[in-house]
Amino acid sequence: MNLDEVKDKAMATAGSLADKTAQLARVAVDKTVIVGKIAKLKTEMAAEREMIRKTYTAMGKKYYELHRNNPEPEMAQACEDIRASADMIRMSGIRVAELKKDLRDDLDDCFNEADDMEAEPDPAAEPEPAAEPESAEEPEPAAEPEAPTE
Repeated sequence: MNLDEVKDKAMATAGSLADKTAQLARVAVDKTVIVGKIAKLKTEMAAEREMIRKTYTAMGKKYYELHRNNPEPEMAQACEDIRASADMIRMSGIRVAELKKDLRDDLDDCFNEADDMEAEPDPAAEPEPAAEPESAEEPEPAAEPEAPTE
């Protein structure tokens, strides 16, 4: 094989490689477009599922409001479960309010006791020494610190 043949073969291989690269790039773009469409459709599907969930919830609430005291036999247990949960929530809310009130009362008692302690001196405590009168003389200035020696 002479040099020209090698050169022609290298050029043909490079051209073929360039064609394959361009083809792969087009396929990648096409696949990216498809993946984008799939993502968009999945997002739309999720939004529709959420709409269905909200509608089911609204329907259930409406049914409960209209039929809670006289539900159809198939719905009686569900209505009873909702009623029991609502009662539990109501009772827990009352207990929370009671605990908060007890907590506030305990804190108020603590602060009131502290106020009482400040207002009334302890008779068993030793009397504080009388404060010394301030002298008319000014105090002597403090000595300058000595400079360090090396």
